[in-house]
Amino acid sequence: MLFLGVFDPSCSQFETSEIEELKCAISRQPEDKRDLVLTENFALLTIDFGASGGSLIVENDLDKVGVVVGRPYINKDSAGVDANILIQALKNRDLDTLKLARGSFCGFCFDRQSKALMLCSDKVGVFPIYIAKVGDRIYFSNALRMLRSITKISKKIVPEHMFSQLAFGYCLARDTIFSGIDRMYAGEFVEITASSMHTNSYWSWDELKSSHYSDDELQERIYEAFIDAVKIRAESTPAELSFLSGGLDSRCIVAGLRNIDRPVWSLNFAPEGSQDHLFGRLAATALGSHHYELGLGRDSFSKRQRKILDSWAETHQELVKQGVKTHRVWSGDGGSVGMGHVYLDHAFIQLLREKKIHAAAEYLMKHRKLGIPLGMLRSDMKHEAENSPLEKMVSELKSFAPEDAAKSGLLFFLMNDQRHHLFNYFEDLDLYKFEVVLPFFDSVLLELIVAAPIDEFLLHAFYNKWLAKFGPAISTVPWQAYPNHVPCPVPSDEYGKLRYQWNEDWFDKTENDRKQKEKLDEWRTMLARSGFPKQILSKNKLWFAYCLTHLKIRDYSYILDAAKEIIFFNRDAQ
Repeated sequence: MLFLGVFDPSCSQFETSEIEELKCAISRQPEDKRDLVLTENFALLTIDFGASGGSLIVENDLDKVGVVVGRPYINKDSAGVDANILIQALKNRDLDTLKLARGSFCGFCFDRQSKALMLCSDKVGVFPIYIAKVGDRIYFSNALRMLRSITKISKKIVPEHMFSQLAFGYCLARDTIFSGIDRMYAGEFVEITASSMHTNSYWSWDELKSSHYSDDELQERIYEAFIDAVKIRAESTPAELSFLSGGLDSRCIVAGLRNIDRPVWSLNFAPEGSQDHLFGRLAATALGSHHYELGLGRDSFSKRQRKILDSWAETHQELVKQGVKTHRVWSGDGGSVGMGHVYLDHAFIQLLREKKIHAAAEYLMKHRKLGIPLGMLRSDMKHEAENSPLEKMVSELKSFAPEDAAKSGLLFFLMNDQRHHLFNYFEDLDLYKFEVVLPFFDSVLLELIVAAPIDEFLLHAFYNKWLAKFGPAISTVPWQAYPNHVPCPVPSDEYGKLRYQWNEDWFDKTENDRKQKEKLDEWRTMLARSGFPKQILSKNKLWFAYCLTHLKIRDYSYILDAAKEIIFFNRDAQ
């Protein structure tokens, strides 16, 4: 479900042009059915495409209007009425009930009598809500692109936010790249009235007490929590659809579904000749899932996901008629950061334990090669660009106060990297319209992981041992391991040389050449277009980078891609 709303306590009637603007902003698809809820000071547009667990609740002649997107799973027996429970909790400002929700969701409730708007995010902030304040008026939506389309909202770019976006791939905490738009943080409750806007945290990860289970007991408890997360998300359909790559996260989901006796169709769209492709096929055979493959090119990730769902539906029409949902698919997002602690190592967490926050941030940025291609920027912006991402990271790390200081590193990535990992998915929901089921974001599972000794989880060490809990089948065939992490112990030499996901040759040469030509065309158009942000970027340097890349003298693709991102956001700031 998509939603876009406006709350203005001082308004007595919205202009027709304002409502039409909302209708245009909510979706890029003219044919989408837009539902309108309108009172004297509240307007809401929704589009329900049958996915994302969306619910619109309107009661007592518009006295209470609520929306929940996603599935809260407040208790095991309440899945069908979760939305009602959550919206009532919002109306009552009942933060204790919000604490019970273990799913991935966002929601809001408008109380017409008290002229109050209450909003909440899930405990990791996976499902987004963006908020913009313009005078007395509040705009809110579950995709940033919607608010970017509203003329009254300031889209002025904040340089330090832009530098974070370029360095990390996302802005930190509540920031967006624009001064006039914020994103709700993890575990947050916001109440907006005619006179005030208050923000409370109903959940705090760094308040969890450290656990002291034995290694085997911890593995068992986390396995039980994971299977429970899978059970409550499984539906009574003829089969579940799940992505299955060559890695561990999606493999664990398929194994978990099979362990609770759910039939599974596993889907793989990796290029042939890659580890992702072959190891996914081998895992499907070992785990007993029906397997469907469709080799796709270098389109956006969501577009490839939608393509394989459509292709599967077209070739399995009888199963679709029987009730298999082609707009709902399981995904392993969140597994590598939560279970695998993918970005952390011993040196980084030791610096955090020694309270050397600045040194820890410096180490991580250098070790992970996080930074900004300064050559594309104007000379007067380079110093700020060089230092701003580091200072923003230090500030965010300091905002956490866990019992073990090392865990501020894990929380940094859980609260930032993970909730932004699905940014493009939510931005393009109007185009692709499918729901992802995300058991690795289950908060009961994450509570056990965050409370556990962090050292045991580094470099996928705990993850590799934990696999045994699923039974022998999951470990009988090789999987694709992260570079410099615990390697896969299952030999794969017999399968020959397979392309690796993190190498440039993951796609074959023909597809890489096609994509490079497409990007060269985009970069050339970008540099020739009017409205170039000369106050930020050096156009001459970018043309030079383009020419060297085009002539294959030196590859400056990373600089041109970064410039493209700045120009994309700058269009709204004109």
